[in-house]
Amino acid sequence: MMRRTRRWTLEAEDEPDEPVVELELDDAEVSVGDFVSFTVDRSKYLRGVDAHEQTVELLAGSLPQHGLVPLSNGSSSPRVDIAWRNGDVLKVGEVKSITAENEEEQLRYAYGQVSRYCHQLRSAGVQCEPVVVVEREPFDTSWIEFFRSEGVDFIWPEIFDRYLNGESLEPMTVGGAIARDGLPDFGAF
Repeated sequence: MMRRTRRWTLEAEDEPDEPVVELELDDAEVSVGDFVSFTVDRSKYLRGVDAHEQTVELLAGSLPQHGLVPLSNGSSSPRVDIAWRNGDVLKVGEVKSITAENEEEQLRYAYGQVSRYCHQLRSAGVQCEPVVVVEREPFDTSWIEFFRSEGVDFIWPEIFDRYLNGESLEPMTVGGAIARDGLPDFGAF
C-alpha cells in the first residue's frame, strides 16, 4: 500500500467553457492500481459548500446566546464540523447541506460520520453525544424519527434555539404525518 492523492474534477454543466477546478486530497491508503475519478457540477458543489459554512456559522453564533462555547478540532481529535460542551457532555456536530436530490445520501453520510467520531471520543474516555445539523428541515421527515431512535440529535436553523434551550422538540412529524401514540398515520389499507 502507498499514499496516493485522490482528485475530483469540478465543471459547471451550464458553462462548459468555464475552467476546470481540481481538488486534491492526500488522505487515503490505496493500492497502486486504485484510481477514483468523477465529475461534479461546479455550481451545485459551491452551493453545498456555502450552505455548509452558513449552517456552521449560524450554529456557532447561536451557542454563545445559550451560554455555550463553540469548539474547533484539536490536533489529536476527530475532524468534526463543530462541537460544544453542555455540562460534562461533549456535543459533536456533523453539518450537511441537503437538497431533494442528495438528502438520503448526505444524511446517511452524516449518521456514519458522527457515530464514528463519538465512538472514537468515547474510546478515549470522553462523554459524547452525536448531533446531525442540516441547513433546513428535511424533505423526508422520517429522518427525524430515525435519528431520535438512534440516539442522535437532529437539528436545523429554525429549531436551534429550542434545542439549545433544552425545550422538547415534540410533536415532530414522521413521514409527513403527525405521529400519534408513537405510530405514524399510514391511512387505511
